[in-house]
Amino acid sequence: MHHRDSFDLPPNATILAYTTNNYIAAFRFGSAYCVQFHPEATFSEFNEWIQQTRTDELELYENININKILYQAEACPRQATSSFSNDRFQIARYRSKSNEYLSIKHVKLNFTELIRLFRSTPNLCYLNVCIDDSSNDKLFSSPIFSVLSLKLHIIRSDTMMKNLIKNLPNLIHLTIISEHINLDGYQWEEIMVGYLSQLKQFRFQMHYYIDHSNDEHFDIDRILLSYQTPFWLIEQKTFVRIQWNTNDENTYLFVYTLPYYFDFFCSLL
Repeated sequence: MHHRDSFDLPPNATILAYTTNNYIAAFRFGSAYCVQFHPEATFSEFNEWIQQTRTDELELYENININKILYQAEACPRQATSSFSNDRFQIARYRSKSNEYLSIKHVKLNFTELIRLFRSTPNLCYLNVCIDDSSNDKLFSSPIFSVLSLKLHIIRSDTMMKNLIKNLPNLIHLTIISEHINLDGYQWEEIMVGYLSQLKQFRFQMHYYIDHSNDEHFDIDRILLSYQTPFWLIEQKTFVRIQWNTNDENTYLFVYTLPYYFDFFCSLL
């Protein structure tokens, strides 16, 4: 079996080498040199490969322990970018000063794991991460100055989201996907003016329900008007579209910035 049949490799990837069992492959995709793993790949196999291959991006699959991953990544002086895709891992206890760009796909971290992640990567500039933690009593103790670009998918905790953003004072690019978090344009304006003075680009999509029994004064026009202020239209030059589907019990809203940036679209039809 050819290695390309064993993995979902990019169509234009050039395979450089692979093991006889097809569990690990090195390939080039554009300017990036990548290593990809099968779920049954052992750490000893991984350890051998990472010491032989200089990588700009690591795409990791199940059963690879992230403690060992970041430890080994630190041993690669040219390692600047890491991408992790794994449903089961523990955040590293090792500090990796070489990691400046980190993307963790298809994994939901909680607050404690996020804190450990920042401690493990003190020079992190770009982060793409998903947070799912309903707790509202945990706060960041100090600002994180290194992060310049954040792509955040967050579920449920508006307190955690606001606390995280407020502690990233040097953010230049911010992309948000939120679920079950209800913030209107006035609330976003307060956060951006008060805490994100360096922000140059802000893109978001928000998905949430309004329960009519808990919010008898729900007014879709009020939400629309909150994104039609001089702050949004003149200062930010940002246009926001709202789609909704309503019934007697609740209203589902899909709120997003234009032009549409994301690679998937939620249809309410």
